[in-house]
Amino acid sequence: MADTRNILIAGVGGQGAILASNILSLAALEAGFDAKKSEIHGMSQRGGSVFSHIRFGSRVHSPVIPRGAVHVFLSLELMESLRWLDHLNPATRLVISSTRILPAMAESYPEGIEAALRKT
Repeated sequence: MADTRNILIAGVGGQGAILASNILSLAALEAGFDAKKSEIHGMSQRGGSVFSHIRFGSRVHSPVIPRGAVHVFLSLELMESLRWLDHLNPATRLVISSTRILPAMAESYPEGIEAALRKT
């Protein structure tokens, strides 16, 4: 629906992305909205990717945010921001942490992430 608001949270296991999505979902419910949430945290205990979709409005039919429909994007880790660029649009509000968590088995953190985000 047109009044549905979409928040996407991305991060790495242990950063609190799931806790943040739980708090936002409960706040939306307490405010009287219909709210739905979807989360993926498969390898989060090993520092893997974690993300959560939060949708709220007068009536929400699906917890999954369509591509290009994110209103607010909260990224808790810099590189995780890149995974979700196709879900953003020119009006998306971005809150991106500059935190860098070295991926498992990597010797160094990839360069050029900030430039890629600015370009997009």
